[in-house]
Amino acid sequence: MAGGGMAGVCAALAAARHGAKVVLAQDRSRLGGNASSEVKMHVVGADCSGGRPGWREGGLIEELRLDDAAHNPQRSWELWDLLLYDKLKREPNVTLLLDSPLFAAETRDDAIQRVLVRCDKTEHLYRIRAPLYIDCTGDSRLALEAGAEQRWGREAQSEFNESLARAAADRQTLGSSLLFTARDYGRPVPFTPPPWARKVTKAQLQFRSVRSWEYGYWWIEWGGQLDTIRDNERIRFELLAIVLGVWDYIKNSGDKPDSAHWGMDWVGMIPGKRESRRVVGDHLLTQHDLEGKTPAFADAVAMGGWPLDDHPPSGFDQPEERPARQIQTAAPYNIPLRSLYSRNIRNLLMAGRNISASHVAFTSTRVMATCAVVGQAAGTAAVHAFFQGMLPDVATFTGQGRGQIREANLVKLPLFISMFRDVLSVQRIKDTYFHLVDARFGIGKGKFTALSGDAIAMESDVMTLRGFGSVDFDLNCDLFLSLPSFGLPQIPLISPFLRRIIDNIAAFHVTGPLDEPQISYVLMRDLQMLFRSEPK
Repeated sequence: MAGGGMAGVCAALAAARHGAKVVLAQDRSRLGGNASSEVKMHVVGADCSGGRPGWREGGLIEELRLDDAAHNPQRSWELWDLLLYDKLKREPNVTLLLDSPLFAAETRDDAIQRVLVRCDKTEHLYRIRAPLYIDCTGDSRLALEAGAEQRWGREAQSEFNESLARAAADRQTLGSSLLFTARDYGRPVPFTPPPWARKVTKAQLQFRSVRSWEYGYWWIEWGGQLDTIRDNERIRFELLAIVLGVWDYIKNSGDKPDSAHWGMDWVGMIPGKRESRRVVGDHLLTQHDLEGKTPAFADAVAMGGWPLDDHPPSGFDQPEERPARQIQTAAPYNIPLRSLYSRNIRNLLMAGRNISASHVAFTSTRVMATCAVVGQAAGTAAVHAFFQGMLPDVATFTGQGRGQIREANLVKLPLFISMFRDVLSVQRIKDTYFHLVDARFGIGKGKFTALSGDAIAMESDVMTLRGFGSVDFDLNCDLFLSLPSFGLPQIPLISPFLRRIIDNIAAFHVTGPLDEPQISYVLMRDLQMLFRSEPK
């Protein structure tokens, strides 16, 4: 997973708790993205900041919110960061790489083969292979490197017949914001702006309230008329100039005399980005989906409910326009799984503000509580898709490895009962399982293949088997298993029929589904009929 915002954190937790091994690469030293102490944007969602009472997202984001309320009642932003870090560090299945941006991906046959992540602070270069990848970067950096189909900007009204869309398409987006915090120091606190700060007038604030000063203003927004990725440095500068200009107006215009004892105690340096690239999936959400005008999704996996919330791209530099146009949907809406995976890169999912949506639909799905439940859905879906063989991309991977399954309910010894009964005249045998299956295998052409004669070991209380064979990604097997060292089998159970097993059984051939395999066997006495002398 690339990206450790709210979507990435929830995706990693979900996948790890469902049993997957997860590597999460985050380009910052803190988790949470726009919700972290570096940006300090509050998490909003389906309750519309109190506008839709009784609705809120459940699942992992609710767990995180409740833990924060219980253990961080003082509402420290830095302790929120620490809570997210603690949640991931407690998961043994998660490998967390902080300060480690993803910068490249290698693909073959429309599937990602590996990604490259670097950490300059520790001078490490990571080459990461996985069967599935999730892009939680917001900017779709992984999708970009993998060659996934993407969209940027605002679609024309004619493309999806959306009433809120523009007449003509363009590449403009929502802008980015910088926040600040301030407090009352109980004594006069002067403020002198730098010479590059904006000179803000009352006319520029006609639709932008500055009544309270403790927490900055989301409407200090700018940059959607530019490239919000490549022009981020310019956007940061302009936003800082606007922040300081607004604070200069509050402190020095004479319009807010009660601000005399107030002083800034924090100014953000990382623009809180709203929009950039969006990855195209098998379904692209539109205004009609969010307004309930299309059939219900059979593959619904997440929900949203924030208003359709569009902003003028130039933000603060369009003072004649209101900073937002918010249209609340009649009810919360569902988000389908088909909007959470790339339609042309077969092992790539996405979670966060970069899911498959038109610009109009994106103005609602972009908020962080929605991103969090989408992340949980994507992380869960990735695990189920891999283990159930639902994604065709898995068959394109190659490699090698070793794995163990303990207390394995793969092949039950009672399935051998008929053989024992026929060959050995044994009427009863202990109902047991193989308690350990160990295999050294290669991966290729849609199969796990163990080639050498003892690459597979299956141990039970009654016998140990060694062998070779293959298991495909649909869990169909073709295995040849035998008792090791015909004269010295590893069978701790000493019984009257022990010698007869050794003398008569040569090998088992196990075929079909692993949970209900078909087992055939070859007897030594049958083999002896094929040779002039006893086989060695």
